[in-house]
Amino acid sequence: MSRVHAILFLAMVGSVGGCASGGRDQPDTNVRRVDTGVVDGGALDGGDAGDVGGDADKPDGGMDAGGADTGPVCVDMDHDGFGMDCTGGPDCDDTNANVSPTGTEVCNGVDDDCDSHTDEGLDTPVFCGVGACHTSVPQCAGGTASTCTPLAAGTETCNGIDDNCDGQTDEGFGGTTCGIGACQVTVAACMGGSPPPCVPGMPSAEVCNGIDDDCNTAVDDGLGTISCGMGACRRSVPACAAGVPGTCVPGMPTTESCNGLDDNCDGVIDDGFGPLTCGTGACQVTVASCVGGNPMSCTPGTPTAETCNGRDDDCDGMIDDGLGNLSCGVGFCLRTPAACVSGATQTCTPGTPMPSEVCGNGVDDNCNGSIDEGCVTCTPPANTTCASATAYSIGSTVMGNNTCSAPDVAATCGNSGAGNDTTYTFTSDGSATRYTITMTGPVGYDTVLHAHASSSCTTTDELACNDDGGSTNVSILQVDSPPQGTVWLVADSYSTTSSSTFTLTSSASALNNDTCSSPIAIRANGTYTGTTAGRANNYTPSCDGSFAGHSAPDVVYSVTARTSGTITASLCGSGYDTVLMVGTTCGGSGSGCNDDSCGLQSSVSFATVAGTTYYIVVDGYAGNSGAYTLNISGY
Repeated sequence: MSRVHAILFLAMVGSVGGCASGGRDQPDTNVRRVDTGVVDGGALDGGDAGDVGGDADKPDGGMDAGGADTGPVCVDMDHDGFGMDCTGGPDCDDTNANVSPTGTEVCNGVDDDCDSHTDEGLDTPVFCGVGACHTSVPQCAGGTASTCTPLAAGTETCNGIDDNCDGQTDEGFGGTTCGIGACQVTVAACMGGSPPPCVPGMPSAEVCNGIDDDCNTAVDDGLGTISCGMGACRRSVPACAAGVPGTCVPGMPTTESCNGLDDNCDGVIDDGFGPLTCGTGACQVTVASCVGGNPMSCTPGTPTAETCNGRDDDCDGMIDDGLGNLSCGVGFCLRTPAACVSGATQTCTPGTPMPSEVCGNGVDDNCNGSIDEGCVTCTPPANTTCASATAYSIGSTVMGNNTCSAPDVAATCGNSGAGNDTTYTFTSDGSATRYTITMTGPVGYDTVLHAHASSSCTTTDELACNDDGGSTNVSILQVDSPPQGTVWLVADSYSTTSSSTFTLTSSASALNNDTCSSPIAIRANGTYTGTTAGRANNYTPSCDGSFAGHSAPDVVYSVTARTSGTITASLCGSGYDTVLMVGTTCGGSGSGCNDDSCGLQSSVSFATVAGTTYYIVVDGYAGNSGAYTLNISGY
């Protein structure tokens, strides 16, 4: 039971008791005040007039003493501080503690704050959804809180609205592409709520980059080709391939062939073949070896009978040969000059007899038809043959006697082996040196002097020969730059009837073989030495890789082939970077040219035609010079 109800109950009980006591208690003239439930400590309010048992709100329920009522009682049924006669003021619903003048209005259809309005201030809308789904509802409707449900989503279109309500506007349209190559442009398919225009880029000049710069649908087009090299080495490649500039590499040159092509890629077709010569003497014919890319053949002329005219009419390699010798006189006075000399017919004059017979020489010295009459047999000298030659020192003087020597060595310039021989040897260093040997005999002694490259002392190894170079009894022999090693010197007489004492003197001098007009004539296989240092620069070999600016000094040798075959000239072992060229013309390389065959040195093997002279130029690479060693084989 509540406190209010207890008070009311007690009051009712008191009234009943008063009536039972015969009206002892007077009716209360004051309005009762309902206790608000606040503990007042049980204090009495003085009671109402006529109360018997004390104040109704007295904790012990006792009746008041009948004193006067002190004031109205606050009736607050819901204990919210508001009610009838309450200090907070009246309450518009004293049965609901949530309703009072200080209550908070909520959405419930009740005037929670007692201002005579229901659910006021709750009309703020509630929003939900995004984009096209965005909507709102009243916060409170009919006393019930509203629920906001977004609108249904649609399909996204380019309109500046989030049609599918995912928080993004105009998404998912991708891009729009226009143009080709470097002009291609891609823009968003939707921008600012509408499709933007797509404008292709501007074309530019095509370059090699793998891009269609001029926007004509072709990549790196119109860039053409690049070329390099000459002749058979010429190559052409695209100027651009797969976006990378092309690189042109010439082909490798090969040996020039007679085929109408520039095989060695020097810019000249079928070059370096030179003329083709065949035949000898009057039969010799020279034709181009290559014409129009076709190798030519050479056919010698027809030989005729030899006549004394300074020509090789019968084409055997010898001029005015086979015309024989004239003969006149006997013994020491016998003379057998050639019937023809230098194209002129000769006459024969007997020699002058010696005053007396020279014993032991097997010659009719006094020209009376008898040999060594009145003489005894003499002993030949020890050096009568090349195999038993005596060493001779150039620059010295030697006395000798051919009287009893054996007539066993032939010479190309005179006696055909009929004269008596005394032999010597001297040493050549192979350098460009001229050895001059003079053989002087007494009056009437017809001397012959010849040198050989081997102890065989035959006409095929003969280096030089002289008869009557100074006079009939004086032979002056010049041996130009014999090969390195031993040289055999034969002090000879024209015939056995012209043998006698003799004197040999000699000297050596340097040769200048800078040009083809003054070459050193090679007459034997062997080693030839020298230096190009300080020499002139006259020729430029085609196989010198330096080409422009060639300034190497050079020297020249010549060799006249005895037979058709192959001769090898080698500079292997020389002391500097050499270049070697061989040709039938002065300074030409038609027979061969080489650089670096053996290390930095050179070697050329070239085909020869009998009777043809070939020039050998010893040169240096790009200005190099120095000591060289030239080896000749196959001569």
